[in-house]
Amino acid sequence: MNSSIKRKIMLLLSITSLLSSSVFLIYSINVFEKDKIAYIYDTNSIYLETITNQFKNELKLSSEISKKYLTEYQKNKAFSSGDSIFLDEDSFVKGLFLVDITNPASPQLVDKITVKSNFGYKLTEDVGFLKSVPKTLAESKSMFLGGELVYVSDVVYDAAEKIALVTVFRSDALQSFFETDKAFSSFMMSMSGDVVRQTSNLQAGYLKEEFPTLFTHLDSIKMGTSEIKSKEQEDWLLSSSSLGLNDLYLVTLTNKKEAFGVLTYLINKSLIVFLMVLSGVVLVSQFASTYVTKQILTLSEAAKQIIGGNFKINVPVKGNDEISLLSETFNKMAVEMVKLLEDTAQGARLEAELKTAQAVQQTLFPPVHQKFENGEIHGSYQSASECGGDWWHYFENEQKIWFWMADATGHGAPAALITSAIKSAVAMTENLKMEPEVAIELVNKSICQVSKSKMMMTCFLGVIDKPTRMIHYVNASHEAPFILSKRTDLKKKDLRFLDNSKCNRLGQSMTSEFKVASEQLEAGDRIFVYTDGIPDIRNKNEESLQERGMFKVVLENHNKGVNVSQFITGVHAQFETYRENTELIDDVTFFAVDVL
Repeated sequence: MNSSIKRKIMLLLSITSLLSSSVFLIYSINVFEKDKIAYIYDTNSIYLETITNQFKNELKLSSEISKKYLTEYQKNKAFSSGDSIFLDEDSFVKGLFLVDITNPASPQLVDKITVKSNFGYKLTEDVGFLKSVPKTLAESKSMFLGGELVYVSDVVYDAAEKIALVTVFRSDALQSFFETDKAFSSFMMSMSGDVVRQTSNLQAGYLKEEFPTLFTHLDSIKMGTSEIKSKEQEDWLLSSSSLGLNDLYLVTLTNKKEAFGVLTYLINKSLIVFLMVLSGVVLVSQFASTYVTKQILTLSEAAKQIIGGNFKINVPVKGNDEISLLSETFNKMAVEMVKLLEDTAQGARLEAELKTAQAVQQTLFPPVHQKFENGEIHGSYQSASECGGDWWHYFENEQKIWFWMADATGHGAPAALITSAIKSAVAMTENLKMEPEVAIELVNKSICQVSKSKMMMTCFLGVIDKPTRMIHYVNASHEAPFILSKRTDLKKKDLRFLDNSKCNRLGQSMTSEFKVASEQLEAGDRIFVYTDGIPDIRNKNEESLQERGMFKVVLENHNKGVNVSQFITGVHAQFETYRENTELIDDVTFFAVDVL
């Protein structure tokens, strides 16, 4: 009997440790990889946006300076009445050239003004630099690069002759962008496939040689972020941003393998700890005894804390027997995991921790817009903190359209954990043919098991029967949704509330019963579902929107006769206008379903 218990304990501990450690390892690596890609894209996108905005500001500054001298020219037919007048040596604009472009093939210099010291660059008396100006010079604003200088040409008037004003300045933004000391390679490209400039340490033709697929799918540059493969089939991360001139784009390329060096380190360290933990558990389980069963509860509670994220835990060690060895090994496991987290949490991981949780929670939500066979849905979600407690979902099967709205107690990370639980539970019901009350009972039991009645959530489940347009619904103490008919002159009294089902909150009791109510829908009806965060929206004067304000916004946008996407967009815009960029008191989530 004693030997049998030991074998069972050894088998149980070994399998449990193997599965939990494997899940932890796989999940951690997967989350880190997704977060790393998002971090690179976010960082590069923000950097590109900063560079392009800086360059646009430089263009604006050069334009304002050139307008001053252009006014002088238009008044006196010359930039200045004197022959020795120059721009200030510290002027941002290094040169202004007025060029007759009646014949673009042979531009003629009309007048010019430059920095007196020639600012270290050779701007000769002729207009030879204009030979590289595109033929569109006489038709629209254009830009081209000459060494470290930026030449911007603009047709200023068209009277007896066509005149172009060429402004020359040095762009600090582009100089910074093309510096070689960066984790990525920099390029300026046009949508015609021309590489205007690239990082100076790269050979000419590098981009076309190493990334031929990019030039067969140039539209990918307009996407902002994407993954592409090199000639050697290596993965690279591409980010881009439009300069807003001449269809030019700034592009960065980051080697994915090099960027994921930290991930390799994490995998190696995790495998070492994983093997240490598994070896220790197997060793201890071989020498387990009846004493283990008396102390197993202590170890079980400690394991729950480890799974819950509390790695700084120390199990009391008593005696010098098998259970003591197991306790010591468990403590060593916790210490090693703490060391691993401290090693890998330095730098970007600590800074991106909340972003990672936020990104993970975003996977719980469906696409904001979806068309069904007999309907269409569009939704909106805003969290009051990094992680929220609101959740919505929908899916369609052969005969029915299902949609859910839930609101956990409070918001933040604890509430977000409950939303992950309801997502998992609902996912289990999607492929099962069951009635709404059965589905929500299953979800309630899952929430009860996870939260132990310490956290609860309100929930609304609606199921539309497509052939009959009959909606069957269950309301677990959630705000009652309402139906707006197809008319465009509705008032609050015309709303039909779905309030005939009033049940306990999810997670309140394992034995809660859920009542189903029904309502006949008509073609053109629109169902609006929301959480209690909307009435709590406040402006700068600490005045809440309240339900009266919410109904006013919803009715105004519905009565415009727009489709469901335009309706949700309009409602969201008015909420944002009222909020005036103040912080949200609670998560704000809502969606609308149009019945076709």
